[in-house]
Amino acid sequence: MLSYSPFHVHPKSGLPLTSLKGVGPKRAEAFEVKGISTIGDLLSFYPIRYQDRRRITPAAQVKDGEVVLMAGRIVRSGQRYLPGSGRKIFRAVVEDGSKRFELVWFNYRRGHLLSACARGRLISAFGKARVRQGLIQLVHPEIRAEWDSRGPAPEGIVPIYPRVEGVSQATLRGLIRQAWEMIGEDLRDPLPAHLLKRLGIPTLKDAVKEVHFPSHEVDLEKLMQFKAPCQRRISFGLILELMAWVLKKKMDKKRVRVRPLVIHPGTLKKFEQVLPFTLTQDQRRVLQKIAEDMTSSSPMNRLVQGDVGCGKTVVALGAAYMCAVNGRQAALMAPTQVLARQHYAYFSEILGHLNVNTVLITGLDPDSQKMLVEQRVLEGEARVIIGTHALIQDRIKFQDLRLVIIDEQQRFGVRQRRALEVKGNSPHVLVMTATPIPRTLALALYADMDVSVIREVPGYKREIKTLMIHERDKRIIHRMVKHTMEDGGQVMVVCPVIEDRQGLELKNVTRMYQGLIKLYSPRFRVGLVHGALPDHEKNQVMEQFRKGKLDLLVATTVVEVGIHAPGATMMVIEHPERFGLAQLHQLRGRVGRGGRQGVCVLVVGDATGKDGLRRLEDFARCHDGFQIAEQDLRLRGLGELTGLRQSGAGEIDLKILMGNMDLVAAAKEEIQGILEQDPDLSLPEHSWLKEIFQKGFRP
Repeated sequence: MLSYSPFHVHPKSGLPLTSLKGVGPKRAEAFEVKGISTIGDLLSFYPIRYQDRRRITPAAQVKDGEVVLMAGRIVRSGQRYLPGSGRKIFRAVVEDGSKRFELVWFNYRRGHLLSACARGRLISAFGKARVRQGLIQLVHPEIRAEWDSRGPAPEGIVPIYPRVEGVSQATLRGLIRQAWEMIGEDLRDPLPAHLLKRLGIPTLKDAVKEVHFPSHEVDLEKLMQFKAPCQRRISFGLILELMAWVLKKKMDKKRVRVRPLVIHPGTLKKFEQVLPFTLTQDQRRVLQKIAEDMTSSSPMNRLVQGDVGCGKTVVALGAAYMCAVNGRQAALMAPTQVLARQHYAYFSEILGHLNVNTVLITGLDPDSQKMLVEQRVLEGEARVIIGTHALIQDRIKFQDLRLVIIDEQQRFGVRQRRALEVKGNSPHVLVMTATPIPRTLALALYADMDVSVIREVPGYKREIKTLMIHERDKRIIHRMVKHTMEDGGQVMVVCPVIEDRQGLELKNVTRMYQGLIKLYSPRFRVGLVHGALPDHEKNQVMEQFRKGKLDLLVATTVVEVGIHAPGATMMVIEHPERFGLAQLHQLRGRVGRGGRQGVCVLVVGDATGKDGLRRLEDFARCHDGFQIAEQDLRLRGLGELTGLRQSGAGEIDLKILMGNMDLVAAAKEEIQGILEQDPDLSLPEHSWLKEIFQKGFRP
């Protein structure tokens, strides 16, 4: 994951991470997975939440379920076996002068804990307290050894970062401080002072420092909601860059003229005749709009929004067909290998009846196959080309690309989209998203686009039943799962994490898979998929499930977008309180896609809480993705859903935009004013904006 990085102005920003004390080749590889390879990258790796560690709570005052900072002296510690399970745990007993409490680890490095929890040592521990019959426990706490004889000191407001494999949060914070000491104080803000003053946001240097090292005086509530001035300054950099690209593109598009395509009245009718279902009125309306766009002398630039299961893909298919019958080429770019292959299977089946040649291009294809497909694309034999970001590689050349289709728009950045567009001569552009975007945001974010919305769901799709079942009633869930598979249906079980994490008592996907293998195998075929698997393994498992070769798939949210398994009729979601409502809606939409009744089971527990239960009850009753998305934003704000993060220049999490509409309006106004004065961005006084276009805010 590459974050918003404004550090290219410093000569040391490009130094490798191995320049930092404590980063060797192995640790550098772990950071590389997150897209972090330089000092500048590390400083632009922003926290996803914060913990308040400004006050030590005496053990005598601790209540069950509280997240607390405790401190004391180790009385005894050691490893022991849990009775009847054979599992080992590490336990440390601590005395703080008011009462004793325990620290417990189930996954640990024994040598490290023996040293950190040596008898007589002063330590501080942070975590969620569990109080049972007067016994206080912190499970998987984050601990800090204290050498000062005066006793442990509060740590203040502590940032929590996205997980980096093999790197603890404490180590990560130390490395970020090293990076700041190397280049942070020399950070220059490319934005003019008058703009910062008008918006009431700090300079970039002050903002980055406060984000990583919050002062005791910071408004913690705003910081947790990602609305603190320091976070708004960083968000504004992202928003400004995006708006600059969008509005510049809008001006450029106005000057472009293209040769209209010819689409006869019978073209769409012929297309509909080969479909195995009847189009909805919304689908027909959007296809007609697309036909009007492509028969004009201006390039189409249209966004199609639609809820899960509304049938956006068939609209894209119809657009590709209209282009192909004109003897031109259409390219569809999907965010994942699995989704690209699913689109290829669907497109080639339908378009095969219409004598339109369709090919697939992905990064995992054998070289011999790539060369053959690339030749067919270059010579124009292939009319519809489907692929992943592999489509934007220099080696892929089109004969006459006239239509670019981007699926799941929020997963691609402006530059990735542009990289595909430049392979044609001002091609028509159609982008699709299942992420519901409020109208006011769509008008700003997609200022260069016409927006169409598909709300009507095809009649053959049934509303998915959503049930809430307590974890103590797991036998009921197991009976439902078994009955579904016996009846020929497929089941997905979704867990929030891959492995056990410190401080989180969550069902992890690896342990869940092992348990379900014992329960259902060999009678039923059980598969496992998560984001840490190599791409070829991940694609293989998901393809097996799609084709019905697996009965049960245990997964993380890697299945949230794109997996289309017609046989999947049941989904079980563990710890649903950990997910946003919009994310739950996307997950729920993965079942019941083949015409059979779909069921989604939310497994709730005592930890869900009353507010969490009410939120999930509202979700279970509602099936409108647009309502759910807006409700999600109202209830949770940005919080852990967002963080301040980016996956490349011109990309931004939509929730940052939703939470900062005033900054979106300000950025739009500022950029429009400059572009009206100087459409070519050549005036020296606008050098700060030119810098954005030339480099983004990247090292």
